[in-house]
Amino acid sequence: MPHAEPWGAKVAGYMVTKGVAAGVMLWAAAAALLGWDDRAAVATGPAVIALVALAVTGVLLIADLKRPERFWFLFAKGRLRSWITAGAWVIMADAALVTLWGVAGLWGGSTWFVVLIGPTAVFSLLTAAYTALLLHQCRGRPMWADRPVLVLIARLVGEAVLGGGAVWGSYLALRANAVAFAWTPVIAAVLLAWLWRHDREYLRAAQAAPLS
Repeated sequence: MPHAEPWGAKVAGYMVTKGVAAGVMLWAAAAALLGWDDRAAVATGPAVIALVALAVTGVLLIADLKRPERFWFLFAKGRLRSWITAGAWVIMADAALVTLWGVAGLWGGSTWFVVLIGPTAVFSLLTAAYTALLLHQCRGRPMWADRPVLVLIARLVGEAVLGGGAVWGSYLALRANAVAFAWTPVIAAVLLAWLWRHDREYLRAAQAAPLS
């Protein structure tokens, strides 16, 4: 019987926003690992961008629930065997690490970054990739269930690196105060809009196929 798609524009949006949060921090962690000591470029700036993106992600996730006022059930009554619940906890842990990353950029020493690079990179990857495991649980959707989960993970991590890299690169360009880089936010916005449309069509195609 025809019915509304359970996952639509808001889910596609959350895939983009959490990808930006994860991607920005992956780039920042890589830069810190390579010894870049510009705190604004590597620490505080990426942390603020990632936290804003994670906040928007949370709003989109809650808004997409049938009963948004019951979002706290994910934490009070959720089952960790479900990647919806596990994903919520991953995002919370990632937000905590990103906050520590920003605090380290403001007041911490270089030792903070040595300690935080590993956990931050790991949870950023989990934030980008956990949706692949959620989709893979949909056994009735051949487009997800019949594909290797690593293919789905690679797709989402690739989008995170691309989207997050565009936003971080735009931030760095604007910090340079060069007129030549004034257009970079437009390029980043166009790329994010393209990723949203791409994810929207991806979700629609998977849900349009008859249940197996």
